[in-house]
Amino acid sequence: MSSRFGKEVSAFSLEGKFLSFELEDGYKRKYLQVGTVEGEYRIKLPKYLRSSLALNINPGDVLQIFGERKFDYKKDSLKLKAERVIVIDRQPQAIAPAMPAKQQTKAKASILVCQKSDCVKRGAKGVCQALQASLSDRGLENEVEIKATGCLKQCKAGPNVVVMPDKTRYTRVQTEQVAELIDKHFVVGEGGHNENIQQLALVGNRILPVN
Repeated sequence: MSSRFGKEVSAFSLEGKFLSFELEDGYKRKYLQVGTVEGEYRIKLPKYLRSSLALNINPGDVLQIFGERKFDYKKDSLKLKAERVIVIDRQPQAIAPAMPAKQQTKAKASILVCQKSDCVKRGAKGVCQALQASLSDRGLENEVEIKATGCLKQCKAGPNVVVMPDKTRYTRVQTEQVAELIDKHFVVGEGGHNENIQQLALVGNRILPVN
């Protein structure tokens, strides 16, 4: 029931063109930006939709979105939260010309950072920000993706980090150790390989691999 001085909650359904994701903390895909004939809408995504949508929609795709609409009469504000998203028309993607075999890029690497409460209390958000800054400083922001993840089963030893695709796991990662971690995994030395990556466990008085 609506009130002139309260809030009105109802279901909504809208069709529009996907414009972009709005990020939180530099990596969380928390909102959809959607364009419709009435204008642009900002729609909050529940956690269970964030990872699946990131893999399945592209700018220009036409979406049908169902969810909950909240209007606050006192603040004159409207909030939309998605519950279900359907792609009803996909935008054709341009096919890039094939690269010579020696120039083809390998699959994008990623760094998983636990975002459960114990790791967050021990500084996981700061670690994410330090990772983003270190990757940017080295020109690797388009080659390595930072991904939030659930519990990595080392709650008392957080923040917990996993480097993919080699699945190297680290505990008690501190922001001042992030640059070293990036260099050992992703900075290529003169010999054409990541120098000292196998020695990381031996330098582990600062970063500890978990078997």
